[in-house]
Amino acid sequence: MEQLVGHHLADEQKLVIQVFGTNLNTEPTQSGADLLPDWCNVYEGLTDDQIAEIEKSIVRCDVSRFIE
Repeated sequence: MEQLVGHHLADEQKLVIQVFGTNLNTEPTQSGADLLPDWCNVYEGLTDDQIAEIEKSIVRCDVSRFIE
Protein backbone atom coordinates (compact mmCIF):
# COMPACT_ATOMS: atom_id res chain seq x y z
CA MET A 1 0.00 0.00 0.00
CA GLU A 2 2.90 2.31 0.64
CA GLN A 3 3.83 2.06 -3.03
CA LEU A 4 0.30 3.13 -3.93
CA VAL A 5 0.49 6.11 -1.58
CA GLY A 6 3.98 6.97 -2.76
CA HIS A 7 5.74 7.06 0.60
CA HIS A 8 6.26 5.03 3.75
CA LEU A 9 3.60 5.34 6.40
CA ALA A 10 4.62 6.53 9.84
CA ASP A 11 3.85 4.25 12.79
CA GLU A 12 0.91 6.44 13.82
CA GLN A 13 -0.59 6.55 10.32
CA LYS A 14 -3.25 4.24 8.90
CA LEU A 15 -4.53 3.95 5.37
CA VAL A 16 -8.30 4.15 4.94
CA ILE A 17 -9.90 3.08 1.67
CA GLN A 18 -13.44 4.18 0.92
CA VAL A 19 -15.53 3.42 -2.13
CA PHE A 20 -18.06 5.99 -3.27
CA GLY A 21 -20.60 5.73 -6.05
CA THR A 22 -21.00 8.52 -8.54
CA ASN A 23 -24.71 8.91 -7.77
CA LEU A 24 -24.55 10.09 -4.15
CA ASN A 25 -27.48 11.69 -2.37
CA THR A 26 -26.57 14.63 -0.17
CA GLU A 27 -28.90 13.42 2.60
CA PRO A 28 -28.97 9.79 3.69
CA THR A 29 -32.43 8.23 3.62
CA GLN A 30 -31.56 5.15 5.69
CA SER A 31 -29.67 4.53 8.89
CA GLY A 32 -26.32 2.75 8.68
CA ALA A 33 -27.87 -0.44 10.08
CA ASP A 34 -30.44 -0.49 7.27
CA LEU A 35 -27.69 -0.36 4.66
CA LEU A 36 -25.91 -3.51 5.87
CA PRO A 37 -26.85 -6.91 4.44
CA ASP A 38 -28.54 -9.43 6.75
CA TRP A 39 -25.41 -11.60 7.06
CA CYS A 40 -23.75 -8.78 9.02
CA ASN A 41 -26.01 -9.58 11.98
CA VAL A 42 -24.02 -12.70 12.88
CA TYR A 43 -24.55 -12.29 16.65
CA GLU A 44 -28.30 -11.68 16.42
CA GLY A 45 -30.19 -13.87 18.88
CA LEU A 46 -27.09 -14.98 20.80
CA THR A 47 -26.53 -14.36 24.51
CA ASP A 48 -23.51 -12.41 25.77
CA ASP A 49 -21.97 -15.69 26.97
CA GLN A 50 -22.39 -17.31 23.57
CA ILE A 51 -20.80 -14.30 21.87
CA ALA A 52 -17.89 -14.36 24.32
CA GLU A 53 -17.32 -18.05 23.57
CA ILE A 54 -17.23 -17.38 19.82
CA GLU A 55 -14.88 -14.44 20.26
CA LYS A 56 -12.43 -16.62 22.22
CA SER A 57 -12.00 -18.82 19.15
CA ILE A 58 -11.34 -15.96 16.73
CA VAL A 59 -7.69 -15.55 15.75
CA ARG A 60 -6.84 -11.89 15.47
CA CYS A 61 -3.85 -10.43 13.67
CA ASP A 62 -2.79 -6.93 12.78
CA VAL A 63 -2.82 -6.71 8.99
CA SER A 64 -3.27 -2.96 8.94
CA ARG A 65 0.33 -2.32 7.90
CA PHE A 66 2.64 -4.13 5.50
CA ILE A 67 6.31 -3.27 5.16
CA GLU A 68 8.56 -4.59 2.42
